[in-house]
Amino acid sequence: MRTSRSALTWAAERFEMEIVPFRITDRYLYHLDCCFFRISEEAVLLCTSVADPVCLRALERHCEIIDVSLEHARAGITSCLQLPGEVLCESDIKLGKASHSYATEKTKIERLENICSRFGRELRVFCMPEFYKSGAQLSCLIMHIRQLTDGARRQPNVATRQGAR
Repeated sequence: MRTSRSALTWAAERFEMEIVPFRITDRYLYHLDCCFFRISEEAVLLCTSVADPVCLRALERHCEIIDVSLEHARAGITSCLQLPGEVLCESDIKLGKASHSYATEKTKIERLENICSRFGRELRVFCMPEFYKSGAQLSCLIMHIRQLTDGARRQPNVATRQGAR
């Protein structure tokens, strides 16, 4: 277990939010980002085959769930980075048919292109073969501190600006 129940309880109370615990049961999907990706404010990509039915029902109350296959989850379809108007995805598809995972990568990218198109996002695919050798995906390089979507920007409040002088 990577996250304790007490940490989840603390976060829920501290930030006044509902936390839906998600137990990861697949040995190749090490973290939540390996099976879950928020594509918009209202929709997420989720490998439902590894989700507990109770957890799945709880998530369905909050957002649309777009199911992704276990094969695509393991290939990194949810291990992306969302920027305003675009989604970055790592793939070795650019290595061509010589890649042992070409067929899976091809269908993964086609599926992700369709999903991105539906949500008005442009898909950007690139290859990180040296990093991937360590077993990690693009999302392993990212720390989401505050994610604003659709180009939204927050104005700093007056107290913050004055306090910074």
